[in-house]
Amino acid sequence: MQAFSRVVPKVRECFSWDEFKNHQIEEHNYAIETLVAGDSLKAEIEESALLYEGLQDYDYMGGWGGGFRRGFGRRNPQHKTIIDDGDETWLQRVRINSRAVMMYLGRQSPAGKKWNGRPHVFRRPFRYLIHFHDQMKEALAELEESASNADVKPVNGQPAQEPNLEKGKEKSEADTLGIDTLFNDADTITEMKLYVKFIDEQVMPEYQRFQDQDMSTAPTKIRWDLLWYLFKPGDLVYFGDGTMESTSAPSNHNTRGSHTDQMVWRIYRAPFKQSIIDGCTCETCMKMESTWSISCYHIDYDGQNYRAVGRTIEIPSFEGEREITQLPCYPMRYVQQKDEIMERGRQYGSKFIQHIDPAKRYSFYRGWTLIKTPLGQSVEDKNGRVMTSPEHIESEILVDFEEAFNTDPSWKPEILAVDPSTYRVVISVDNESPLQEWHDSKRTNLKDAWEDKVITEDGVDILQMNKFIETDLLLRKKKDNENEIGELEGDNLALLPRRLFAYALWERKFVQVDVRDVSFPELKDKDRAFDSLQISTEHKTLIQSLVYSHFKKRVNESSVEIATQDLIRGKGKGIVILLFGVPGVGKTATAEAVAQKFEKPLFPITCGDLGFTPESVESSLSEIFRLAHLWDCVLLLDEADVFITQRDRKDLERNALVSVFLRMLEYYNGILFLTTNRPGVLDEAVKSRVHLNLHYNFLTEEQVVAIFKLNIVRLKEIEEQAAKAPRHNKLYIDEADIIAFASEHWRNHTDGIGRWNGRQIRNAFLIAASLAHYEGDMSERPEGLQKQLTSKHFKKVEETTRRYDEYRVACLGDTDSYLAHDRYER
Repeated sequence: MQAFSRVVPKVRECFSWDEFKNHQIEEHNYAIETLVAGDSLKAEIEESALLYEGLQDYDYMGGWGGGFRRGFGRRNPQHKTIIDDGDETWLQRVRINSRAVMMYLGRQSPAGKKWNGRPHVFRRPFRYLIHFHDQMKEALAELEESASNADVKPVNGQPAQEPNLEKGKEKSEADTLGIDTLFNDADTITEMKLYVKFIDEQVMPEYQRFQDQDMSTAPTKIRWDLLWYLFKPGDLVYFGDGTMESTSAPSNHNTRGSHTDQMVWRIYRAPFKQSIIDGCTCETCMKMESTWSISCYHIDYDGQNYRAVGRTIEIPSFEGEREITQLPCYPMRYVQQKDEIMERGRQYGSKFIQHIDPAKRYSFYRGWTLIKTPLGQSVEDKNGRVMTSPEHIESEILVDFEEAFNTDPSWKPEILAVDPSTYRVVISVDNESPLQEWHDSKRTNLKDAWEDKVITEDGVDILQMNKFIETDLLLRKKKDNENEIGELEGDNLALLPRRLFAYALWERKFVQVDVRDVSFPELKDKDRAFDSLQISTEHKTLIQSLVYSHFKKRVNESSVEIATQDLIRGKGKGIVILLFGVPGVGKTATAEAVAQKFEKPLFPITCGDLGFTPESVESSLSEIFRLAHLWDCVLLLDEADVFITQRDRKDLERNALVSVFLRMLEYYNGILFLTTNRPGVLDEAVKSRVHLNLHYNFLTEEQVVAIFKLNIVRLKEIEEQAAKAPRHNKLYIDEADIIAFASEHWRNHTDGIGRWNGRQIRNAFLIAASLAHYEGDMSERPEGLQKQLTSKHFKKVEETTRRYDEYRVACLGDTDSYLAHDRYER
């Protein structure tokens, strides 16, 4: 038997390696030969007595005396395999000898043209044969139509006429590919029919079983060499641990370091390369060790556009069958709670999109920070140290990917770039142990031997990937005039991560947060805090009008530049408001209420955030001013007197610090609230840098009563919410008794010793409510009787406060207010 010899249009079935590799001289050359075997094939390959001692001098490329290639012709003592006595068998290999079929197969792929119709062996999972099966069926239909039009008939029932090739020579590619005329006869059609029927009946059914979308009938187990049946470019796959807790359960705010690995991915490539001899551990075969990997991506945001972030996972080979759901990843259709997981994924994806919108970046976060990426890798801080402990945060945040990446470039995900032009379709062919033809059935007299070409890499993964990329929104190459991806929808939402990059305003640093624990601020009562401020109506009007005009001007400036009162361009666009007075009378609360009323983030900073040298203050303040302006924040600097204290010619460093701060105030374009309890120590230059100076005096009786009433309302709301929890009994609040105590408290402390300010009143409510709950829980109350909050609980707090104030006066010699007056501070 030789290459291009006549073939019989039949399928020869072989049930052993020995049979598949050997022929008798009188045997026909069949169009298709198959090897059906089980797990014991590996042992057969090793133990088969195919190679005889007398063959070591035979070169199947050049004849006798040429030296046997790659050691075939004698046993290799290094070959070692494990014998499996299992009875189950399946189709392992297909050798196609029909030149007509091989020519049509070869022209389907650019790399296949080099086959020139020569016989080749295709191995399980028969990717090439399955991938091009529809094209082969179309080619057969075209042949049949052409034959019917030309009324082609067989020539004496003989196989198709062979091209006239001289031995050792091959036709040119142009002649070789002229198959439409070369094989346009009935025998070619017969061989093509045989091939298509064979693939339809022997190969496709097993493949189609794994494409079944009905999970009640789809296979639940798979062998390693059939994994390609499961994974195709464009398919969604699930990376999980088999539980629902990490993927779909609502976040638990008390759970440290919640699991946020990305679970849903989309495949874009599934490369598969087979070794020469399955299971062999010799050096030659180990270099060609079979590998199976999955390349996939999820979608992330780089601060400007949606991008693909890739990962590749290798699935180690395994013996026998394995449950599909026990693989490192598997198709989403095999996930038990697929619909629930995908729906939650789409919900989280929609939430992700909402919060990256620059107009909606202002949010609130209550939960743990993340210290793992969506790929499960450790996160490093900006100093390159691996984060090992998450932090619990309850703070306003500003979602901003671009600024987070500017601060810590290592946080930026590695964007997947797939250029199809760099992937060349390659078909790798290796020469296995030779095919041998014998004069006798006992195989003592060898007639001939030649290469048995085996496809080890078929290029199908590249072809599938390139076809997928042509239509994929994330991976396809954009045209010059084409915009970036618009809004994501559908399953693409589930490919977004649960991780957001945000700036935590109270922690004053960038963090990675879980989208499940992010919410938008409640703005239904946005005026409530400002209206409840216990300051004069005049103060409220001045603040409100100034802030309103500033933000209105910011909106107008987006379309046209508006001049300022300052003659120097760039100066005077900001608003600086100084709030001074005794502690706890609403200065900080004013800034917070203004931010809430105008739906702006409050950006609080302290002297510790800025440093204590002119250089550090200038650097820190420049960055903070930039971020506050970028995010349209209300900036609050508490205890600002540290930076605007009166300059002294003896302290040059402090003078420089004050000068730097004052200079930067002039060029700040946003709203800045400065608060101080020591207005008497401020530098005189502050007056010209500040637009509005407001004095906050001691609280009057009327103001104290109003603050008590406000805290009562707030405590009632808290109790209503807490009552929804199991085993929580709501407090009964004796309003009249508590309000009477408020007036009594103010009148009994006219000297200022022990009198509460606004912050202390809030603290008193916290302590008194705790006392009431504790007493009620510890006492034996008749069933149905509520725990009560009365003035007696406040009196206990009052007594404790008074003792501390008296002790402080005894130590210092006077009250804090008088001492501040003596120091010319207030």
